[in-house]
Amino acid sequence: MMTAANTPLQHVDPSPLKRHDLAGDGFSPRLARVLLVDDAYSDIILAKYFLLGRTGLRCDLQVARSAEDCMVLLLEADAAHKRFDLILLDINMPGTSGFALLQQIRQTPRLRSVPVIMCTGSDHEGDRIQSRHLGAVGYLVKPPSFDRLRTILSHLPVFDVLEDNRGMDLQSCSFDHQIA
Repeated sequence: MMTAANTPLQHVDPSPLKRHDLAGDGFSPRLARVLLVDDAYSDIILAKYFLLGRTGLRCDLQVARSAEDCMVLLLEADAAHKRFDLILLDINMPGTSGFALLQQIRQTPRLRSVPVIMCTGSDHEGDRIQSRHLGAVGYLVKPPSFDRLRTILSHLPVFDVLEDNRGMDLQSCSFDHQIA
């Protein structure tokens, strides 16, 4: 059962169009590139365990420990035409907060379409409202769970979780990746 703190922030029509439906249009399946942004090492370890380790979920995961590191990784990836498909973003970080970083991402034309899910210890209604206002597509309260993440991703038609006997792949079909 989902709580209000772990629901998608904006209503997105859960279209039946998924990544595997696009294969005939020149799009081929690929592992999603995910950027986890958190200053706390222990929270990074917990996120990796709860989202990847326990579930066997495979994705191309990278970590940034600050807003500054995050922007460097995002811009370098964009310049190399290997943009991130998803950002998991903490709110409470020293220096530049997750809110300020989200605003910076949304104000950068080549990055504004990257889905951002807030992944934070805060369950305050005001933080959820602020996240929605700034353009986050979801909100996870730490420790994050794969089931809650999967629910949010189910509302974003560019993501699929494909299962096989080895585990699960988080796959993405971001149209921006195909335009280079």
